[in-house]
Amino acid sequence: MAHRIRGVFANARNLSYFVVRIAVAALGHGAARQLLESPSWGTTESPPLGPPLSVECEEVAVPGCPFDLAPSSDGRWLFVSLQKPGGTQRTAGSIAVLHRDGGGFRMRHQIPLAAAPWGLAWARGESLLAVANSHGVVLLDAEAARNAGREAIVGTAHYGRDLQTIRVLESPDGRWLLASDEHNATVSVLDLSRAAAGTFDADALANQIPVDLSPLGMALSSDGKHLYVTCEMQRVRAPDLVNWFVWAATLQGRLRRAGVLYAIDMAEAAEDPTRAIVARVPAGGHPVRICMSQDGQMAWVTARASNQLLAFSMRQPGAPTCVATTPVGPAAVGLTILDELGVVLVANSNRFGSSGGRETVGVIDVKRALAGQKACLGHIRVGCFPREVVVDRRQRVVYVTNFDSGSLTVISLNAIQHAVEAARAGLSEQSR
Repeated sequence: MAHRIRGVFANARNLSYFVVRIAVAALGHGAARQLLESPSWGTTESPPLGPPLSVECEEVAVPGCPFDLAPSSDGRWLFVSLQKPGGTQRTAGSIAVLHRDGGGFRMRHQIPLAAAPWGLAWARGESLLAVANSHGVVLLDAEAARNAGREAIVGTAHYGRDLQTIRVLESPDGRWLLASDEHNATVSVLDLSRAAAGTFDADALANQIPVDLSPLGMALSSDGKHLYVTCEMQRVRAPDLVNWFVWAATLQGRLRRAGVLYAIDMAEAAEDPTRAIVARVPAGGHPVRICMSQDGQMAWVTARASNQLLAFSMRQPGAPTCVATTPVGPAAVGLTILDELGVVLVANSNRFGSSGGRETVGVIDVKRALAGQKACLGHIRVGCFPREVVVDRRQRVVYVTNFDSGSLTVISLNAIQHAVEAARAGLSEQSR
């Protein structure tokens, strides 16, 4: 799987580089760069991993390539979005249902889906599980999903073809589902109230907000009034085909065109897309995920192409301000913040350079990062191509989905705490 992914992206990079070279020849080097490149990229050529941290992990095998997971509130169930090895966005996938049996998780069954599933989110408390997939959003009845003999799908809103809808999120009032459509360059707003009537289908689409290229990560402000969305690349004023060539060229570092962090007014999101966008700020190279601190004052963003973790102040809701940039490991994707420990966990996916071996989750000290100091306390070894990092504070567990390993890494929050304390003690000793 990893070899196939690298091959596809290598071909895209080669073709894009050829097209960009033509543009440079036609426009002249300076004019082409002025047109295609943008500031605020920054890059870390040799990403730091820090020392290995002594953290014991459990590996749980799953029958496919896991993207995201949603733990139940009681800690007894895990729902995992699975894709088929070597599949495409049009390939059928499934939701794996795992149950905690004694000390570990065991596979119970799989719920088949017509298109590849991506992000997961609980809705209506924990009665519904929203699944982003390649053509839109599917809703599962959570109780039925626990039982192999029951029909779990209660709504399918396939509102496009090959949208590659990556993330899904419930609005604070429970009225809407918000979805980031990577290939459509839109944030979709779906009417969740239709689920109760059994009419959650393509007509549930209430609005679509056009954004820049490859919208992926989403998070809500602490007051629920703003939605923050990461887009991998600022658009070039040119047709979509040109934009995709430029995007592919940025994968190889031939061009450096920054991504974008959007702030969207939730009150306008379902009514008027022209008024919904209230801020649009640069966010490094290919920003792909965003995570909010518990107090809502800070947002952390992984910039995959520039190997960075960006910190944005959210003290003025709707006006994100980048206040710190920290180098992290190669091709950082998933992340979560552990406010109680003062660290951010970052999945260093190394998706374009991996040889199929184990990769890492970096442990970044928040205070040091905000102070502009060396902030990587160390790394935890996980599987191949780690994508998402999900924390369950009630059960004091962190989960990592390893896409190319077909596994989940389960890490005790207590073990991370001990490792963080030891790493900080070591830094204090060195500074004496």
